[in-house]
Amino acid sequence: MGRDQARFLIAFLVLLLLAVVGHGLLNNERADSNDPTLNTPLDPPATSEQRMENFKRVKIRPDGQKAWEIVASKARYSPESHLVIVEFPQFSFYPKDGESFSLRSREARVTTDQKEEVTRVELSGDLEMQVSDFVIKTQEAIFEAEQNRISSPGAVQIDGPEVTVRGQGYSVDVTNKYLTLDADVHTTLRRSES
Repeated sequence: MGRDQARFLIAFLVLLLLAVVGHGLLNNERADSNDPTLNTPLDPPATSEQRMENFKRVKIRPDGQKAWEIVASKARYSPESHLVIVEFPQFSFYPKDGESFSLRSREARVTTDQKEEVTRVELSGDLEMQVSDFVIKTQEAIFEAEQNRISSPGAVQIDGPEVTVRGQGYSVDVTNKYLTLDADVHTTLRRSES
């Protein structure tokens, strides 16, 4: 085999190899263009968490009056978990035949049911409840909508005119305006300055 024949054979093999590789690439490209999963653009993972400003949720009684409301400057809502996380909320109650009262805390976790009705509110962090001349301080509270009750197993302190009461665990029957301390209750009475 001469030198010219070897060059021709090498050039022919290189061209044949390029043709085979090119044909393979074209077939792959055609197959990919028919695959709909490869033609969809890559989107970042979707999250349905919604961020809200000036959050407000109100429960209206059958008589058309407010039963309670939650107001906050910021909130995050996740429809999948039916949970609203509210920053620095004010949770106000409006009894039918009495004076309204409010709770404030650093955070509230508002749980809703399938119909988006509030079923439970967990308040936490420097919680303060104002009821008439009394201030109730604790670190946590849970409001159960069905029982219309606020409760906590944590420590609580109640400050009022001429009295301070400390205890462990409490519950507030919102309907009947009744507070119960569960354990370790200590009362301190102070004389009036007048």
